[in-house]
Amino acid sequence: PVWGWIALAAVTLVAGAVMLWKAIQATDTPMEEWLKHCIYGKYPKYTSQEEMEKLNDVAYAMTIEFNWKDPPILPFVRESYLDNYDSVHFDISLPGLGETSTIDCKLILIGRGRRTEVFHDTIKPKMIGNNPIDPHVATIGPYTPGPVVKLDYAWYIPPSIRGGHYIGKLQVNDNIYSSAILEFQYFPDTKTMPNFVLPKAADKQIMIVED
Repeated sequence: PVWGWIALAAVTLVAGAVMLWKAIQATDTPMEEWLKHCIYGKYPKYTSQEEMEKLNDVAYAMTIEFNWKDPPILPFVRESYLDNYDSVHFDISLPGLGETSTIDCKLILIGRGRRTEVFHDTIKPKMIGNNPIDPHVATIGPYTPGPVVKLDYAWYIPPSIRGGHYIGKLQVNDNIYSSAILEFQYFPDTKTMPNFVLPKAADKQIMIVED
């Protein structure tokens, strides 16, 4: 009977994976959607102006990835090593990043009657030639021997500009916090690219993830 239940569970898992894959395959990307409905597409429906506006939206859209993940279950690692620590990760593309670009980002953790503003960063990229890089200066504090202190949260990847993206990864004690709020606002470079228009760039983006 035990093997029968195991076989049933395996079949259910495989069937679920297949259904998920088919759903992903059936979902058009924004570019595929535009190609489908442009003048040369299978189902054209845009006017000339709408076609250009929607192409602009697709080509220069700012994408935001924001998620909360539990740690992996590893049988060879003691549970206490990863106990209670989840990761909160964000990855934001920055089209039109240049000398006068401005990034404004805030991350808030919520849980058990707490609301903690982890950071609020307003920065402009540092330029090396024509390449925008992260303006933060890395610092290393003095080593203090002693017992390991269990923190409520700690940066695994501090917020920074990397390869045209603004990214960060926070390790969070999920015994204390259960959700996170990301507030983000971005203004592309207007000095070197005065005609560049990023759709809804000045709108503040507010996203919430939960454990």
